[in-house]
Amino acid sequence: MLAEQALLGSRALRAALCARRDVLDEVKRLPLLPDREHTTASMLADYFEVDTVLLHRVVRRHAGELRSNGYRQLRGGELRDFLTANLPGRRMAGRLLGVFTPQAALVLAMLLADSGVAHAVRLRLLGPLSAPGAVSPATRRAPKPPPQQQPQPLVPADGAAQPARQEPRHSRTPKTAVGRLADAVPLRRAGPPRGGTARR
Repeated sequence: MLAEQALLGSRALRAALCARRDVLDEVKRLPLLPDREHTTASMLADYFEVDTVLLHRVVRRHAGELRSNGYRQLRGGELRDFLTANLPGRRMAGRLLGVFTPQAALVLAMLLADSGVAHAVRLRLLGPLSAPGAVSPATRRAPKPPPQQQPQPLVPADGAAQPARQEPRHSRTPKTAVGRLADAVPLRRAGPPRGGTARR
């Protein structure tokens, strides 16, 4: 129901769905005038099963939005020509007639909160989002990334896993320059010179 409440209160959301005029006939056949392009307020009141006073109140409140979707108020010569083409022989009580396109009628279905027919239209428009517990796409969390896989050890043809190769370690620490020299030249012991004792 949260999605339906958002539809009732968001003009941007209604604008995104107003092209789906076929939904009206899926719920209930929309009555149209002979030109197959317009309907009147009284015809829409019968379609939505609401009082004409309530419908006119909603139309006045959202007149700008309805005009942008095809709603017009006819008067003067335009009204006479329209009546001749669509309602011949009808006498108008006033000098003004409001006519609605199917798209404007769909916008009305998204605005009439107290109409059972309009409620059914909204549910069909929203589809899965109107189900209990449904989450709006704007509130869905991004999916978690898949866990990273650890690299597997290489397995040779015989199926036995080989341990990781390690570099050999030297058992002895490297010798210094002095140590290398001692290995190359043997050290002599201190003593008297060869050939006897020294002369006095």
